[in-house]
Amino acid sequence: MTVVAGGVAAQTTNCTTVLTPGSYTSVNVPAGATCTVSGPGTVDVAGNVSVGTNGSLAFTSNANFVVNGSLIGTNAFTIEISPASGGAASILGSVSLTGIAGFVGINNSFIGGTLSVSGSNPVDIFVVSNTVSGNVLIRNNTTRGGANSDVIQGNTIGSSLVCSGNVPAPVDLGTANTVGGNKVGQCSGL
Repeated sequence: MTVVAGGVAAQTTNCTTVLTPGSYTSVNVPAGATCTVSGPGTVDVAGNVSVGTNGSLAFTSNANFVVNGSLIGTNAFTIEISPASGGAASILGSVSLTGIAGFVGINNSFIGGTLSVSGSNPVDIFVVSNTVSGNVLIRNNTTRGGANSDVIQGNTIGSSLVCSGNVPAPVDLGTANTVGGNKVGQCSGL
């Protein structure tokens, strides 16, 4: 289903192909579907964005993607929030990703709450150059892409950076994170 540009949803919008600029109450990516956020323009979601089992959410365009609630992915395949030049991502609530199987990329974005990736087995986890008001929690993930497949790099974090139980351990590839609270566990040196 392609959502018409400028359309205002009265309820949850199920996105199974393209999410075009407009205003939405909340967005759900159903099990097995792939939703791509397109631009240019503003995609404004008043509530939460949720991604179901084996679903994928991709934001790599020049849109302004604003989520006034939280981004929640449970047993999803891929979550990629990486705005292109001219684009921006603002998730005013939290990002909670659990059981992700394919790829996690949260890059160059603003997150108003906590960013959590846990219990996942993706090829890679990239959390790079974000501003996160709350904590960043990277726990109990096993990445399959090799030694540098869990990268927590160049983020500005208002609270603490907590990493535990990850295989391999997260790395910052030489660009440390700025943390207002504490750096804990596997991320104590990042």
